[in-house]
Amino acid sequence: MEIRAASEADYAAILRIWENSVRATHDFLKEEDLQLYKRLIPTEYLPQLKVYVIDDDGQPTAFFAVSDDNLEMLFVDSAYRGKGIGTVALQYVLDAPGV
Repeated sequence: MEIRAASEADYAAILRIWENSVRATHDFLKEEDLQLYKRLIPTEYLPQLKVYVIDDDGQPTAFFAVSDDNLEMLFVDSAYRGKGIGTVALQYVLDAPGV
């Protein structure tokens, strides 16, 4: 597992992970809300944050984003949930404040 800084080239994979994760866990969101966030994430949110991707054998499996000392986003692809990836991300943020 590798944690690396994300670039704009990662946005498609990040959006795929985000949508996959949200559809699996956020059943309270309406479809129109999902579509709105899907438009805003790459243009309004990600550029304002320090974003990191977690790769497993070169495959993006999760991402997280921080602002100052705050964890703003953490999403794990639903196929990889329950494998400790979220814990790895949280520990990374805790070990490197202001990542």
